[in-house]
Parts: sequence; C-alpha cells; structure tokens
Amino acid sequence: MVRQSAKKSPGRRVARAGKNSKSAEKIQIGLRRNLGSRRTLLVAGVSITALIIILTGITLFYKVYASPQRVFWDMISNNLSTRGFSKQSVRSTGTTISSEAIQVSFTPSLRVHDIKRVVNSANNTKITVDTIGTPTVDYQRYSNIDQPARAGKKPDYSKIYDMWLKNGGSDSATPQSVNTVIFGAALFGNLSPAQRDKLLTYLKSSYQINFNDVGRGKSGSRRTYVYQASIPLKLYAQGARLYAAAEGLSAANQINPASYNDAAQLKVKMTVDVLSRQLTRIEYLQQGVNEIYSGYGIEPKIDSPKHLVGVEEFNKVLSSINK
Repeated sequence: MVRQSAKKSPGRRVARAGKNSKSAEKIQIGLRRNLGSRRTLLVAGVSITALIIILTGITLFYKVYASPQRVFWDMISNNLSTRGFSKQSVRSTGTTISSEAIQVSFTPSLRVHDIKRVVNSANNTKITVDTIGTPTVDYQRYSNIDQPARAGKKPDYSKIYDMWLKNGGSDSATPQSVNTVIFGAALFGNLSPAQRDKLLTYLKSSYQINFNDVGRGKSGSRRTYVYQASIPLKLYAQGARLYAAAEGLSAANQINPASYNDAAQLKVKMTVDVLSRQLTRIEYLQQGVNEIYSGYGIEPKIDSPKHLVGVEEFNKVLSSINK
C-alpha cells in the first residue's frame, strides 16, 4: 500500500479583502497592511527620534541654557561688551520727583547725554537740565524752567536755553556726569575679551544671590528672571577700580576698597530678559530708585555743544530775567 505523502500546509495566507468582505473587515485589513509596511515603520522611527530631540532640547534649555545662574553671569558679561545703552531712572523724595533719561555711548569714546527733570510740588516748580559729559568735561544748560507767576506774570527763561556752561562755569571744577552714570549696581562698557574676563573674576565675588530662589516673570511675551542681590561694597569696589582703569577713567585712582566697611552692602533687585541676557531693570531697595535699561548696542550720536558761554554772561542774562 502506497503511503500518501502528507500535505504541506500552505501557511497563513496574507489577509486580503475579498469582494464579499464587509467594509469594517476591509478597513482593518488595510490598517494592518499599512502599519506593518517598511515606510510606516520608517516614518514612525523618524517621528520618535524628532520627539526625543525636541524633548532633549527643551530639557537643555531649562536646565542649562536658561538656568538662573548662567543667565545672570551672561548678563554681567554682555554689559561689558556693548557699544551703548539707554536708561531711565526715577527718584522720589518727599515733595520732589526727579526723573532722568540717559544715553551712553562707548564708541569712539565714552560720552553720556543726561536729560534730568525735577518737579517740586511744594513750590510748583519744574526744571529740566541737559548734560553732555565726557571723562574730562561736563557741559550743562537749562532746557526748561517753569515757575509760578510773580506779580501776575510768569518769568520767561527761554533766553538761557541755548547757553551751555562748561564744568558749571568753573575751570577748576571736576566733571561728575560720567562717574554718576557709569558707576551703579551693574557696570557697562565695550571692553576687550581679556579685560572682560579679568573683571568678571572680581565681579563674581561681588554679588551675593540665592540662585535657587529667583523670581520668574514676563515682560510682554518675554520671560524674565528677578534676582534679589546683596552687593558687598568693599568687594565691589575692587572690580569698580579695575573697570575704571580699563576705561581710562581718573576715578580709578580715587576708588579705595579699604574705605568701605566690611558690613556695608547695597541691596538691589535686578530683572533680566532670559533669552537676550539683557538687564532690563534695577531697583535700589534702600534708596527708592528705579532704573529701566534698553537700547543695547545702539551708538547714540552725542556731540559737544557749540554755543558755550562764561558764567558772567550767563548770570547777567539770568539776572535780567529775574528782575
């Protein structure tokens, strides 16, 4: 008796939708075929890889690039490599409010332009003083004086608005505007990389900040960090003296760290834009002064005035107005 060979199993056939298949069966079979295709697996792999890269980038941004400590020190470094900046400040003491709009340029040389407005509500007086300063000379003028009427008539000071005095009309006076503007809770300049790195080693010991307790906020759509900083003045003076020497300022010989008490500190609140690493605000908590910073990298054109007068001529015109 001849044995019949066992029939080989054809194996599991690939599911195909037949003519008589129901719509649901056709969809399920089509999905299984598409999901198992090489192209689908490749697309899925690329998508997963892209997702991993995005998540890694987000993690690096928040943990490394946007870490409060890194943002702060990048800001301090950026301040020392700018061609110019602007700031506005407001100080209120009793019945007097003083506001300043200041432009600073470091190229081709250090110059400041300061417009200061003082409003005294006690005597209803408003005065605006315009100052152009360099490390060696100050030029000042009154650009507006508004006082109450006397004997039914308000005094007109327009005759002196174009009269600029050099160093307050005194040849022996020491210019102060640059030092007043430049030396604050943050230093600015356009230093070389070597000068900047050397100065940073001093400044990193001059700010006492708890980087684990930094405020988060927004300015419009921009993310900001708010730092509460204590600045030991003795340590800060060491950096300020080095900075003044790098900028060629005579103040370098006048800054003496030993003259500051070990306990003397400046308390400030500093707001920094996270992405740009730019300082946007300083609040001097003990002095009641707020400063707003902007215009980084802009080189304002600050020219010396052409029409200078002596103090005698100025006083003569002023006396004729006050008669």
